Amino acid sequence: MLRRFRDLNSRPHVIGYTVRTDRLGESRMVGKPGEINLWALKRAAEDHQVTAEQVYDEFIGEHYGAAAVPDVKAAFKDTYDIGPGRFRQINS
Repeated sequence: MLRRFRDLNSRPHVIGYTVRTDRLGESRMVGKPGEINLWALKRAAEDHQVTAEQVYDEFIGEHYGAAAVPDVKAAFKDTYDIGPGRFRQINS
């Protein structure tokens, strides 16, 4: 997520980002582990030097507790990333 954000954000015509996510029903992202992707975007916009390790540690620590970071981080790292087809460029 950070790599893709930085790539798109480095282009001269990009001035920000928006995220569209379903917040209702079974497909909702907020309140589930996939919310880490939203956290990664937020943190990348705030700090262009933030690392994936920092994102994992911050998100997991806040949502599951500091003691859970090592084990939960291993589980998070073993999941599939959002596919590149989920990002699209909009030209105006």
